[in-house]
Amino acid sequence: MNTLTISRKQDLLERAEMFHHTQIFVPDAKSYVRGVLHEPIGFKEYQSSTEPVVDPTNLYELEDSACSAWLTVNRYNALVLNTSNMLIADIDFGDERLNRFAGAEDSDEVLENLKELQVLDREHMRFEDFRFADQSYRVYRTHSGCRVICTSVCVPWADMGWIAERFMRFLRSDPAYIELCGFQRCYRARLTPKPWRANGGPCHVARLVDVHGDEVIHPFLEEQLRLHDELTLPEKDSSDFA
Repeated sequence: MNTLTISRKQDLLERAEMFHHTQIFVPDAKSYVRGVLHEPIGFKEYQSSTEPVVDPTNLYELEDSACSAWLTVNRYNALVLNTSNMLIADIDFGDERLNRFAGAEDSDEVLENLKELQVLDREHMRFEDFRFADQSYRVYRTHSGCRVICTSVCVPWADMGWIAERFMRFLRSDPAYIELCGFQRCYRARLTPKPWRANGGPCHVARLVDVHGDEVIHPFLEEQLRLHDELTLPEKDSSDFA
């Protein structure tokens, strides 16, 4: 990463840190409550709670209506990209005989499943013009699985959520992630490490494994993808997954 990218990334992380959850002592109640030290620009629902929104203005142009994305800080203080139009699938690795959430043994199996998308198109998309097999995908290795992002076309949850769900189920995505997407009516991608995995050294969330299909990026997805890659990919070769 160049100096400008690293500086932009650091500025965004500092903004997010202002809204980290913390334990605050309330003298009148003589007890601690969970809260944030600064007032964010807003809140977004996350299952049964809310997440503070982080303003990326002058760093990443997510406020464009065509972009349809926003940033939040989750319950364990990780920065999260929420997007209503960039299709993201999350697949956990493991043996499905031992772990019902496991969707693939490794990245190679995920790539092989992407090669079979014509099966999904043939069996489930017979009455739709949209074809998954014709799209471009970026496949990322994560700490415990894979993240697949469709880059060539917008798949807005509001209009195509049922199509997106079929795609995620075809790739055997984490069922809990699929359920969360349906609840929030958007896709999510964690951008910063889980605190308990950080060991004090360089760490990162994702590493690009492959690009499936022609490397096409839809104009409405360019800024979201730039943000995702700048925040998640390693700055150093010695960086660890977290």
